[in-house]
Amino acid sequence: MDGMGVPPLQLHADAAPDGTFTIENVPPGPYNLSAMLMFLPDPFQAVAKVKPNPMDHIPETAAMPIVIAGDDVSGLTLATRSGGQILVRFVADAGVVRPLPTGIRVELRGLQTGGMRMAMGSATTDELRLAGMSGPFHLDVLGVPDGWTISAIMKEGVNVIDDAIDLNGETASVRIVLTDRVTSLSGTVESRGDAGGQSIVVFSEDVAKWTYPSRYLRTTRADREGRFQIQGLPPDTRYRVAAVDYLEDGEAEDPQFLERLRNRATSVSLREGEQRSMQLDVIAR
Repeated sequence: MDGMGVPPLQLHADAAPDGTFTIENVPPGPYNLSAMLMFLPDPFQAVAKVKPNPMDHIPETAAMPIVIAGDDVSGLTLATRSGGQILVRFVADAGVVRPLPTGIRVELRGLQTGGMRMAMGSATTDELRLAGMSGPFHLDVLGVPDGWTISAIMKEGVNVIDDAIDLNGETASVRIVLTDRVTSLSGTVESRGDAGGQSIVVFSEDVAKWTYPSRYLRTTRADREGRFQIQGLPPDTRYRVAAVDYLEDGEAEDPQFLERLRNRATSVSLREGEQRSMQLDVIAR
């Protein structure tokens, strides 16, 4: 059982042969209750000196959010199920002629069990095989070098780049599509005070995209000459761009802050591979 506070509280209990369990002395608060059913290797394989396949012994898992208010909680039922498997390949978008970059990482975010699984491999030859996923998750692609971006994540012919994936215990193939037609938004900040150091906030005009993390929300800082550049924003989207004199940690992910900033920010749109330049006045706060 994982508490949702910081640091998380983790309590553990082994289930009896009939599946019943008891976790005692649980402080009040919100928790994620999870269960894992492990499978032991076949002893006959050991006798025969057969090397076991890890994919044949993926544990079944289950999870549910609960809130402890001080009274005993009983009668909970967790039904475990086999985790899914995902096969990931990196492919070039149409029109890309350069060799694909290497060393790109794939991270799974938002598993119900509260954990993460990560795999690394070459974007040119490797097929990444990830197993044991339970519940909806997002695929995050990390380590993409400058000059490249992810244009789509295709699962069974559907682009799920912004959507959660739920395998329901099945095996799915995913193609991560890379392109070198990268958008670029650059410019300078005009300030009556000290030049440089202002915070640049770029966010989609679509309120539904004001989530965290979001591909449609980026921040950077202007250099000493007031220049800035942001690459890799998703194309075919209208954005609002603003330069503010200061920005508190995490403030750019606050929808209320973006709503206050929206009418004072500059509107701009980007097409695939387009490079736009603009001048911004500083918004004093």
